[in-house]
Amino acid sequence: METLRGGPRKAGGADILGPAGAVVESDRPLFRWRPPGVEARYIVSVFDSHYNQVTQSGLLSATEWSPPRGLKRGAAYVWKVTTVHHGEAISSPGPLAPEARFRVLGQTAADELARARRLRPDSHLTLGVLYARAGMVNEAEREFQALVESNPDSSVARNLLLSVREWPRPR
Repeated sequence: METLRGGPRKAGGADILGPAGAVVESDRPLFRWRPPGVEARYIVSVFDSHYNQVTQSGLLSATEWSPPRGLKRGAAYVWKVTTVHHGEAISSPGPLAPEARFRVLGQTAADELARARRLRPDSHLTLGVLYARAGMVNEAEREFQALVESNPDSSVARNLLLSVREWPRPR
């Protein structure tokens, strides 16, 4: 069998929890991963869409990290976490796994959401539509679920919820 990229996954790498395949509202997202089951340290690296490194953590013992400065709004990024254990460094996701891609919500959409939360904090319909339009699937589903619970007889609310539940889910 021929391997095209890298070799088999080494034991000891972390599992990416997120963000992956998602739009994030914060320009300083929280990167999270599951530890490999051994005591290790970690380094998080974030790259722009051209694979230029834009930020990197120091050596961490925690399994989450946020960058000290905001990332560019509206931009797409890829990130990885490197597990360091007994002098060996293992990057996750590995060479055969999908990249951990995400996009930071653009400024206009972020401002719209902030304004809606300030002016209409209880409007699950408004927030759900804004989240859906921004591609924030989990957040849209949460708002449409609350809309259905507030309006159990509304077929519009149920259809919005069912529609967003059919969208691809972020990892």
